[in-house]
Amino acid sequence: MKKALLAIITTVFILSLIGYIRYSNQQKINRDRANAFSKKGALFFETGEYDKAIEFYTEAINITKPKKRLYLYHNRGFVYLIKGDNDKALADYTQVIQLGDCNSDTTYSTRGDIYFNICEYDLAIADFSKAIILQKKYEPNIYWNYEKRGDAYFKNGEYNLAIEDYSEVIRRLPGYYNSKINQISPDFGIEELTLMINRTLNQKLSDVYYRRGRANISASDYNYAIEDFEESLHFNPNNNEANELKIFYEKYGH
Repeated sequence: MKKALLAIITTVFILSLIGYIRYSNQQKINRDRANAFSKKGALFFETGEYDKAIEFYTEAINITKPKKRLYLYHNRGFVYLIKGDNDKALADYTQVIQLGDCNSDTTYSTRGDIYFNICEYDLAIADFSKAIILQKKYEPNIYWNYEKRGDAYFKNGEYNLAIEDYSEVIRRLPGYYNSKINQISPDFGIEELTLMINRTLNQKLSDVYYRRGRANISASDYNYAIEDFEESLHFNPNNNEANELKIFYEKYGH
């Protein structure tokens, strides 16, 4: 009786061990295949063959354990976003957050972009706000989530909140671009790169002042709007839109 029981236990153990080995081998095969599919997806993305990239990322997702799919969903979602397929991009980025990437300001910021694209401005504002909270542990001069949220507030008709965010962008921009100048290696042309960065900063300031001016118009603060358009032209005298609105509201905005 004992021998029969021992034989049964031994058989069950051996069968379980064989099953585990087969399972482990299959998992390794799947991991290797998923890695290969992911690399192919990245290569097709780099060459602009987005449908092929999506196909291979999908193949990788299908043979990867659900908890390990985070970066695959992220990569496929980004391809969908580039293609303009907002609904599928939204689904993938939501999966990324649900799978644990809930502390990444970039993920929330990108999903906010998608909500903005489909005119879900309240949801976009919520995601940009979450990104702003998360970004505080990084570089203090990061500005773009304030800029994006300002655009969403503007589209949502919340003009005073848009003005607040654009003002924060204006406050942060010099520090952000000055930090880039400080990072220039002496091995490169410091003067030329500094000029290029300053030109970019001036262009950006001109653009944000212009947008804040438009928000001030919508809030019926025409004098502030005119001041913003003047600042926009100070940083970029060729900003024709700012010049036209400045002239118009100097004449009629009272």
